[in-house]
Amino acid sequence: MTYTSKEVAGMVGLSQRQADLRLDTIATHLDVSISRGPRGTRVVTSSALELLRRVVTLERERGFSYRLAVEVVQGELGNGNGNGSKPRVEVGEVVSRSGGGDGEVQVLRVQVVQLEAENRRLWSQLDRVTGLLGEAQAQLALPRPREDRPRRRWWPFGRRASVN
Repeated sequence: MTYTSKEVAGMVGLSQRQADLRLDTIATHLDVSISRGPRGTRVVTSSALELLRRVVTLERERGFSYRLAVEVVQGELGNGNGNGSKPRVEVGEVVSRSGGGDGEVQVLRVQVVQLEAENRRLWSQLDRVTGLLGEAQAQLALPRPREDRPRRRWWPFGRRASVN
């Protein structure tokens, strides 16, 4: 069965713009075809609707970010992340890292794991840029600094001018 994006937005509980943006992402990351119908309306299959529902459920119930929810759904489907590698986080990994417990604590632990990974990535990027900057400074051709020698004053302060 097919649905329009407006119908999908109503079923999932999102605005039409939010539903369109999420459907675009799902179409690119999860190998789901979303076609255009008459007058440019989006025609969504029932499988794409179910994937969108699963992503929105993960966002709302577990507090995942949208990207993390898409990666979890990718892991559940076994699609990888489009380039043949595994997704960064899987559902079992999230639960094992969090150790169960209160839902809010679990969400915060997942966010901490995400931020730690982002922090490591940014530090490695900073080290790389710092190295590139050092190499660029070594290649600069700047003139040698002036030697510190006594300079001759250009104006004769303190001398009396000779009057003829």
